Amino acid sequence: MNRSVSRFGFKVVIFIVFVISFALGQSDTLVVEFNDGSVSVYPLAKVLQVSFSGTPTTVQEQELVQNVLRSFALHQNFPNPFNPSTTIEYELPSAGELLIEIFDIEGRLVRTFDPVMASVGVSRVSWDCRDNVGAILSSGVYFCRIQFNGISMARRMLLLR
Repeated sequence: MNRSVSRFGFKVVIFIVFVISFALGQSDTLVVEFNDGSVSVYPLAKVLQVSFSGTPTTVQEQELVQNVLRSFALHQNFPNPFNPSTTIEYELPSAGELLIEIFDIEGRLVRTFDPVMASVGVSRVSWDCRDNVGAILSSGVYFCRIQFNGISMARRMLLLR
């Protein structure tokens, strides 16, 4: 899918990339908001290239979008399902502060890893199925969310005791 980011002759004023993971479907999407208020959503798996038409945005904005699509990723944890621990693997396009959080199925924050200055490329962190106070968590569905440079991604994980 090679699609230009413009609609009805309007200039793209705001280009926002959200990568959203839902419990059902695990769909990563690209959300484009236009200056006329319309929004288009594309599955990232179908996005081959991002190009700009009309009044071009800055080179920095184009590079940021390309880097996010090319290099920012939260891979599925392994093993999954897991017990007693799992490995969370992520990939970053540039160095910066990274926050990793684990939520239960009801959306409650159960574990926050200390923010780290992460480096470019693929990295891993291990989670021992404990909450912030060290208590062992019960079986169930959990979500891992990483936040980096204002963008977040999440993946579903299954803990079986």
